[in-house]
Formats: sequence, C-alpha cells, structure tokens
Amino acid sequence: MRMLHHGQASAQVDLAWFFRVAPAKRGAPVLVVCGSLLVSHTAKPPARKETKLTAGHRVAPRKVAGDLLVSGKAYANPAEYGHSRAVRVAVELGKWRKELAVFGDRVWLPGLTGSSPSEPLPFTTIPITYDRAFGGERFAWNPEGMGTGPGERGVRLPNIEYVERRITSPSSMPGPAGFGPIDPQWRPRADMRGSYDAKWLAQNWPGMPDDMDPGYWNEAPRDQQFLDGFRGDEAITIRNMHAVHKNFEMRLPGLTCRAFVKKTDGQLIELSMMLDTVAVDMEAEHTELVWRGATAAATPKLRDMEFLFTMLEPAGALTPPTGCYAIFEALRRKTYPTPEEYADDTKQAAKVRAAKAAEQQAATDKVVAEALTYRDTQMAQARARLSSYKHPSVPANAETGRHFSGIAGTIGPGIPEFGADIQAEMAQNWKMFAELFPSDDENCTWTRERVMKTHADGGDMSGANLSGLDLSALDLTGAKLAGANLSGVNFTDTWLQKAALSKANLSDTICKNTLFSSAVMEHAIFKKAVLTGAHFNRTQISGADFSELDLTGLNFEQCAGAQVNFSSAMLKHANFRNCVLPNADFYKAKVAGILFDDAVLNKASFNDAIGPGASFIRASAENLRARGADFRNAKFTEITALRCNVSQSQFDGADFSRAILTRANFSECKLKRSNFDRASLESADLSEAVLLEATATNVKFLRASFEWADLTGTDMSGSNLHEAGFFRTALKETKFVGCILTGTTLAL
Repeated sequence: MRMLHHGQASAQVDLAWFFRVAPAKRGAPVLVVCGSLLVSHTAKPPARKETKLTAGHRVAPRKVAGDLLVSGKAYANPAEYGHSRAVRVAVELGKWRKELAVFGDRVWLPGLTGSSPSEPLPFTTIPITYDRAFGGERFAWNPEGMGTGPGERGVRLPNIEYVERRITSPSSMPGPAGFGPIDPQWRPRADMRGSYDAKWLAQNWPGMPDDMDPGYWNEAPRDQQFLDGFRGDEAITIRNMHAVHKNFEMRLPGLTCRAFVKKTDGQLIELSMMLDTVAVDMEAEHTELVWRGATAAATPKLRDMEFLFTMLEPAGALTPPTGCYAIFEALRRKTYPTPEEYADDTKQAAKVRAAKAAEQQAATDKVVAEALTYRDTQMAQARARLSSYKHPSVPANAETGRHFSGIAGTIGPGIPEFGADIQAEMAQNWKMFAELFPSDDENCTWTRERVMKTHADGGDMSGANLSGLDLSALDLTGAKLAGANLSGVNFTDTWLQKAALSKANLSDTICKNTLFSSAVMEHAIFKKAVLTGAHFNRTQISGADFSELDLTGLNFEQCAGAQVNFSSAMLKHANFRNCVLPNADFYKAKVAGILFDDAVLNKASFNDAIGPGASFIRASAENLRARGADFRNAKFTEITALRCNVSQSQFDGADFSRAILTRANFSECKLKRSNFDRASLESADLSEAVLLEATATNVKFLRASFEWADLTGTDMSGSNLHEAGFFRTALKETKFVGCILTGTTLAL
C-alpha cells in the first residue's frame, strides 16, 4: 500500500501520519490510521520527540470518547518564590473545569486525637505526576503514589489532591489526582481488558477478548473524557502551570485530518476520522492533536488496499468527496502514473516542448530578419555616401606614382626567396597532415572478403563498422570484434567460438545456428536479433542484453556474467545448467521447462515470470526474487534459496523436497499438492498461503508463520513446528503425527 498526502500546515505545526494493522475481535484485521498534529505554543516550530507516553496516544485502535491530557508542573506565585506552600492548578475547556490542590511536602504527625498533616514545606515547582498523587505499592489505582502502605511513602501525604476531596485522615481514600494518562496496568483500565484465557487463545488470539470493554483504550481519567470528542477549535485555559503566564490561554487550530483508502477494485473510501486526543505538554510548549479512524481489511497485509490518501484541511471548509477524488487522481497520476499515463504525459510534454521550440524559433527568426533589414539599410546608406565622394584626378595619381620605382629599387629581390621558404614549410605541413589521415585504400568499405582476409591475417576488427554484411558460414573463431557495429549482419552457420564481442552491437543480426561457445560478449546488445539454434555455452555475458528475444531451446550451459538482461525473453526449454548469473533479470520472461540445475542465481529476479515445469535442482539462489511468478510443477529439489521472496506466486505441484529455504517469503503463494519433504523453512513466511493437500513431512518449520494460511489436508507428520504461528489457519484434516509443537497454539 502506497501513501499520498495533500495539504500543508504552517511553520508552527508539524503533521505526521501513522498506520498499522490491528486485530479486532475474532481476529479480523483492521487498518488503523492516526493523524498526529503538533501545535506549538510559541513562534518556534514544535519538536517531535517520541516517548512511551506520546506513542500511547496512537496505540488504540479506537476510543469511545475524547481524551484531554495535560502534563507539566505547578508553579508557585512568582511573588511567593521560596515561601509558597500551596497553589491551585486548573484546566478549562469551554464550560468544563477541573481543579487540583498542590501542596509542598507533608507528613502525618501523631497527636492525642489522631494524626494530622504537617505544615507544607515551601516550594517553587512541583511536577503534576502520579508519583506525587495518592497511592502506594499495594494500591491498584496508582502503585507509584504516596500516602498508603508501609515505609516513608506511607507516612507522607501526597502533594496533589482533588480540591473537593481533600485528605483529612490516614484512612481517607480519595483516589489519585492528576491530569495525565492512566497506566493500562492500573485500575480502572485493567478491569476492562477482558479475559485472556484458553478460550481467547483458541478463538480470538491475537485479537481482543469478547468481554473486553472498549473504554479500556481511553487513557484520560474519567472526568477528562468527552463523549463527543473534540471539534478542533476549542479554547483551553491552564492556570498556574506556566513559568511566566499564570493564566495560559490557547485555541486549537481549527484544522482537520482526513484519510481515504483506495481499494484495488477502484473504490475510494473515506475513513470516519475522530479527533479523540488532545494532549497539552506545558514543558515542551506544544499540544498534540490525534485524529483516528479505522476500516476493515481483507487480509493482514492489506492486499485489497492500493493507496492511503490523507488530507489536512480547515475544519470549516472541507472539500466534497468528488473534489477529494479529483485531487487524489491528480496526485496519484503525478507520483505513480500507469505505463499508459506515463506514455501520454511524455507525448504531451513533447508537444509542449515542440510548441516552446517553435515559439523560440519564431522569435529568433524575427530577430534575424530585423538584423538583416538593419544591415541592408546600413549598407544602402554606406553606398549612397560612397557614391557622393569625388575621385582624385589622374595627374595626382601620376604625381604620386613617380616615387614608387625608387622605393622598389631600394627593397631589392627579397620576395622570391621568401616565397621559397613558404613553399618548403607548406610541403612539410602537407606531409604531417597526410600522416593523420589514412589513404583511400585504408578507409575503404568493409566487405566479406576483407573481413575474411583480416581475420586470416590475425587482424583486429574492434570498433569496425561491419553493419549489414553477409558473413554467413564463415569460421571467425577468436575474431577480435569488441565494440564493433555488427547490426544487421547475417551470421547464419558462422563460427564465432572464443570471439571477442564485448560491447559489440549485434542488433537485428541473423544468427541461426551460430556458434558463440566460449565467446566474451560482455555488455553486448542483441536487440531484435534472430538466434534460432545458436549456442552460448561457456560464454561470458556480464551486462549483455537479451531482452524480448526468442531464445527457445538455446544452450547457455556454463555461461557466466552478472546483471544479464533476459527480461520478457522467450526461454522455453533453454539450458542454463551450471551457469553463474548473479543479479540476472528474468522479469516477465517465459521460462517454461527451462533448466537451471546446479546454477548460481543469487539475487536474480524472476518477478512475473512464467515457468511451469522449470527445473532448479541443486541451484543456489540466495535472495532470489520471484513475486507474482508461475512455477507450477517446477522442480526445486535441494535448492538453496535463503531469504528468497516468492510471494504471490503459483507453485501448485512444485517439488521443494530437501530444499534449504530459511527465511523464505512464500506469503500468499498457491502451493496446492506441493512437496516440501525434508526441507528447511526456519522462520519462513507462509502467511495467507494455500498448501491444500501438500506434503510437508519431516520439515524444519521452526518459527515459521502460517497465519491465515490454508493447510487443509496437508501432511506435516514428523515436522519441527517449534514456535510456529498458526493464527487463523485452516487446519481441517491436517496431519501433525509426530510433530514438535512446543511454543505453538497447537500445543494447548
């Protein structure tokens, strides 16, 4: 499930969202969503700090009433610092008010007529916490308090009391006074938990007991619970709990948190969110508001839910449902577009770019046209000015020319010698220029004959452009073709054994019955190549691209290379025995009947691959990924696939006998009539899997999870199921003969 959010808050507010799956009665899963808004009491941004106390505000799946909680200290009147002995603190919300009396430290003093309280000691501040309220070690309503029981805390009076229920004698039992949350282990909350007995374990675990009182989830004292919750814009006044402001006044921000779930069937459902917690922290100088909502889920992993969409809006201006859906769709398309939407958006972006380019070109053409017009105008004006000038007379020129001959005579014959030097330098430069460029013979077009001669002479054709040539039926064993452009070449029946083809472009080549055995073709490209009958055994293919090709029945035995791309390729009945292909990509590849026996496929991806009848016998596939794949009737005998993730895949009739599958993820897999005999699946996740009539005899299932799985008719005889989880598991006609069931609910 993905999350999207719409709406911004001010700098004085911090918003965080929390969601979890909680079991309800009878174990049905429920998605609980909490929006937590921190509102600063000052101009500074609030600092979110997670504590056991703050986490408790969000642990409840629901609350039947709103909780008002206040934490802080009682401050003596500044004018009485050092000698103040008592003060009253109060919290007000609208017409509701709660007041507590706070005293300095006191003890019981014995007297002739009984014990009486001593004079309170002066104080400056006293924390309003339950260890300062009435209680004691054996007092179930407040084991941390003082005033009851033996020892020093038994003779001390509490610092905090109810104004209307003052303590008058050691026998007074007023109950603990405070503004903070009640611990769930204390009464009265503990009385509401319900019965956690064998019936609960068998029928409801890990959900809530049938006799649980939902009021258990409310943290606040009863007199601080509000049945209708809160609006979110209430005014709150707190007296004598601030170091500066005796009467601290604030108003909640008038915002609301909304949450929607987009189901896989297309529905957008709004959760009923209730503002059920207002927690004022006077020392941290912020207030936390918590909105909470819940909705039923089909499975614990929320497979029926695609998106959680949240919003923050002013409480008085909520967007109608149709508007919310439009906002969600716009945000979803921007963040998580479908392939079709991405293509449409790309086309639209290209149109926008083209329009902008045309606009810019038009502006450029306009500027150029204006510049040319300006140039023509200036030239015309210059010609006009030039034609208006009077030329000098011939005699004047003749007069001037009389002196030229004398000048020439004084210079002498130097120019021819200088010209000879120039010619010699030009000849040298031409020689250097010729050395930089090959002759026409060297730069001639590659032909079949030239390729044959170059290879026969042991020549290097790396980087050569051989595109489109007919090189069929040639022996090019060991040819040096790294980085060559071989696109469109006909290599039918050609021997390229041990050839150097790294980074070569073999796109659109015809390679029928071509022998590539032992060739090095790292990062080679085979886009749209025809490879019918080709041989790739013992090749080095790191980074090579075979995506979307028809490789039916081809031999890749003992090939090796990391990150090879076989995505969407047709690989039916291909042979990959003993290959080493870490991080290979077989996404959406068709691998029915393929042979991966004794192969190394660590971290390879087979997500959405289709491979019924494939064979992975004795393969090593640690961290392999194959989500949503189809491997019905496949053979995984003795495979080692630690921490593999094959969730939501089909394995009906598959054979996993003697496989090592520690921490494997088989959640939501279909494993009908599959065989796990003598396999090891310690800490494996088989939640929501269907193992109908499967064979799981003598298997190590220690700490494995079968929650919500269907084990109807499964034979688990002789298996070790120590601490395995069986919550909501279908176990009709399941056989547990000779099983180790310690630490499981099945042992009851």
